[in-house]
Amino acid sequence: LLNELKERESRFATFNNQLIKEKDARDAIHAFHATLKERVDYLEGLMGDSADKHARELEVAHTKLDQMHERLAQEQKVKDVHHTNLHEQLAKEKKERDTHAASMSERLGYLERILGDSADKHAQETASMHAKFDRLQSRLAAFEAQ
Repeated sequence: LLNELKERESRFATFNNQLIKEKDARDAIHAFHATLKERVDYLEGLMGDSADKHARELEVAHTKLDQMHERLAQEQKVKDVHHTNLHEQLAKEKKERDTHAASMSERLGYLERILGDSADKHAQETASMHAKFDRLQSRLAAFEAQ
């Protein structure tokens, strides 16, 4: 009976050692699985955070791009208005210059006619005076000859 008890105790110890080894192996596997799960969770969180960060940055970039597009459109409108105003101002100045040139041409023509008329009149008066002077000179010469 003692031998049988020792044998059972020996088998129990062996069985117990096997159970402990299996438990340790199972704990190691669970630890590895837990660690693997934690690592996968960490990577998924990191990827999610990174994707969220990139999505936010992309949203900010699109917002800035939209703002720049709006500013560019506003600048284009201002440039177009300025361009139109400049063309209108140039057209107005050209019309005024053309009107002034026409007015100057008319005024110059008028002055030339007046001066021409005056010069003709002056020439006639000069000729008339010379004729009178010649007659007076002839009369004086005839009077002196007497």
